[in-house]
Amino acid sequence: MLRLSIASGLLFTGCALIPGYGNLMAKSAANPLKGEPIVLNEAPEGLPFTKGEQLCTIWPIENSFRVTATDSEICLDATVHKLRQPQFGASGSEGIDVASDGTMDSNGGVVATPARQRFEARPHKIGTCTDDTRGTQSIWVSEYKGCVPNADGLGKPVLTKRSTFLEIGGKRWKFPAPTEGPATGAPTVSSTTAAK
Repeated sequence: MLRLSIASGLLFTGCALIPGYGNLMAKSAANPLKGEPIVLNEAPEGLPFTKGEQLCTIWPIENSFRVTATDSEICLDATVHKLRQPQFGASGSEGIDVASDGTMDSNGGVVATPARQRFEARPHKIGTCTDDTRGTQSIWVSEYKGCVPNADGLGKPVLTKRSTFLEIGGKRWKFPAPTEGPATGAPTVSSTTAAK
């Protein structure tokens, strides 16, 4: 039984390290380095209230993410809500990791951990929701507005134009495969040459 568990763990770990494997459930988007931001608006996880407008002191409760990037920095404008039991407050600052495979070998194969950076925010309580089954839940919000260097602690790029994905705070977007121009020294065909 122990051998089966170890073998299953190794298989899962190995598959998780293969480029593209984690993109199976990712949303599709254009790489923000190409000039178009990634935008996502959704209800927070664990929102149990079907009649939220009547049961919550604020409404709507929606998470939003807007990601832009350049070669030198990755910028995030995000609002993230979390519901907590009223006896639990916030634990100081919270963070969202940003990760991509910008530093990895584009030829595929088993690879190392993606390059990472981190955004920080200080959550604050903004309201409550109450229903018959869960009682009162406090609504906490963290607002992430700013930029981090587009490089990990070793100076390697996090996001490049060859990246296949971007993950921020557990949200993952996959990018179309990058198109490549002709190899260096390869002959090119122009419209005038083709017409002859």
